[in-house]
Parts: sequence; C-alpha cells; structure tokens
Amino acid sequence: MGRADVEAVWRIESARIVAALTQFTGDFGLAEDAAQRRTACSRCAS
Repeated sequence: MGRADVEAVWRIESARIVAALTQFTGDFGLAEDAAQRRTACSRCAS
C-alpha cells in the first residue's frame, strides 16, 4: 500500500475514524490527534 493509497483511505474514512475515537476517548481533539498520528505512522512504514 503506497502513500497515495493511505491518503485516499484517510480522505474517505477520516470522519468515521475520528467519530469512533471521539466516542471511545470522549475528547475530539485527542481523537483527531490520534487518528492523524496513526496515519502519519502508516505513511512512514511504506
């Protein structure tokens, strides 16, 4: 999976991912940061 693939999935699924993490953590800012950091780690691993 290349960088373009990861970016495409992020654009499609980011709202759903952040919403689920917000429900889990109860903190929108923390959820958004966690989702973005995970995506950044995915980019580095490729």
